[in-house]
Amino acid sequence: MDVTSAAADNDDGHGPGGNKRKRNGEGGGTSYLHLVVKEREKKKAREWKGGSTDVLILIFARLNPLSLACCSVVCRTWKQVVDGSPSLWKKVYAEQHTGSLNSRFVKLNKAKEEAGAEESDWKALAIDELQRANLVQGTLSVHVWKAHSTRVNACQMNMDTILSASADQTIRLWSAKSLRCTEEYRVHGEKTPIIDVDFDENKIMAAAGAEVWLLSRTDKGRVIRRMGGYGQRLYCMRYADPELAVGCADGSMRVYDLYSGRCSRLFRKHSAPVTSVAINAAAQIFVSGCRDGKVQMFDALSGQDVVALLRPIGEFGVDSLQMGMNDHLLFAGTTTGFVYCWDLRTHQELWRIRAHRSVVTSMHSQAYAPSTLLTGSMDGVVKLFDCNSGTMLKAFKPICEPPSVHSASSIPNVLNAQRLQTQQSSTPILCARLGMTQVLTSHTDGTLALCKSSI
Repeated sequence: MDVTSAAADNDDGHGPGGNKRKRNGEGGGTSYLHLVVKEREKKKAREWKGGSTDVLILIFARLNPLSLACCSVVCRTWKQVVDGSPSLWKKVYAEQHTGSLNSRFVKLNKAKEEAGAEESDWKALAIDELQRANLVQGTLSVHVWKAHSTRVNACQMNMDTILSASADQTIRLWSAKSLRCTEEYRVHGEKTPIIDVDFDENKIMAAAGAEVWLLSRTDKGRVIRRMGGYGQRLYCMRYADPELAVGCADGSMRVYDLYSGRCSRLFRKHSAPVTSVAINAAAQIFVSGCRDGKVQMFDALSGQDVVALLRPIGEFGVDSLQMGMNDHLLFAGTTTGFVYCWDLRTHQELWRIRAHRSVVTSMHSQAYAPSTLLTGSMDGVVKLFDCNSGTMLKAFKPICEPPSVHSASSIPNVLNAQRLQTQQSSTPILCARLGMTQVLTSHTDGTLALCKSSI
């Protein structure tokens, strides 16, 4: 996902009379292709016809990073101007260290700056430091609301849209500004909880039971297709268009082609359920984490093993995986609260820390700000770490007591780790997502917490 766009962060045959061939994902290809064509036509229509781009550069030079990010999603021409004008970002970077908020910005790569960073790096440096300053130095305002009747197993956040998926088989989209539900979808059939979910502007992908549901957002939630039918319970899902990988109970990992709905590849790397999957699309590498504690890296096409980063020892399991630092680093969270970090270029372990007192259920790092890692745990604590050193930057509890609907509160800038140990128990975290200025968490009691930060 591009840094600027991210910062701005029933012909399916599945009804009662549906046929078995389409239930297994072999039908409905036309429907998905229609969504792709529609999306391309929409992007083509958004073209700038207002004159010279020199005028845009003069205007954009007066904006801050977040405003530039908003401008980049207006149309293709504006995006090209913002992305193709490194002098804009060099100016932004310089102002971050000379303005009134200079003390809040920490230079994340001093050596690179002193050596003379390439022009293409100024945007990455400015965005990375702005996120770090907002999340670590800023004041947090926590908004908590009851999103579902039972546990919210997964959540996602894209710009001003929040998505939540629950064990009650419902999927809801929320406005990050008003915290109101804007769309609702339901996975029908057996009473199986939704365990993972992802979405874009046209579709929603949800893993529930032994199947992956592909739902249309533009056609009133129509089921485009259901992929699966192998009888294996799914434990995790990872989407990298046009493919989707799932971890299964039999220790296998299946990769589906969203255009055809078919399982294009099957990898058997574990003897226990695959609980987490990570994808390095550029290097064509898959990484899978298992309940027995094994972390295996292998080729995405041939399935040939590259290296076993962690070998099964039976003392802990791997519950979450996350790529970081432009896919150069891999992080693994375990059931004993440890976080491991490896350099995928050398296959060497860089650091490991005891991050939480319980299971590390979720980790997240944004591609546009790769130096910060977010972790969430069953102990109810959210923590921010420096990806390179493993240093803890901040820790807080989104929910410390049963919340009221749409409640809001402020919490201190920094909470001491020892102080967190003695505070009252909090609601366990099942999923955590990191944005430019906010953190989203989902909880076992059906609530969502949105922590907004500002400097």
